[in-house]
Amino acid sequence: MRALAEKLDQEAAAQAAAGLLIYTNVRSVSEMGDAFDGLTNLHPIRRKRHFVVIANTAASELVQG
Repeated sequence: MRALAEKLDQEAAAQAAAGLLIYTNVRSVSEMGDAFDGLTNLHPIRRKRHFVVIANTAASELVQG
């Protein structure tokens, strides 16, 4: 999962459009560990027990603005 997250992070750097990634798990997203931590271009904007929303800067601005 970490390799996929890093690939998506690199692709997000080349995109000016808003990009969102939603990871879900019926038990707990904590099972995934730190796969989304430390990414450069994608950042968690919402963490709940069953899902995490990861967004690039353009999407983060839409959600917060």
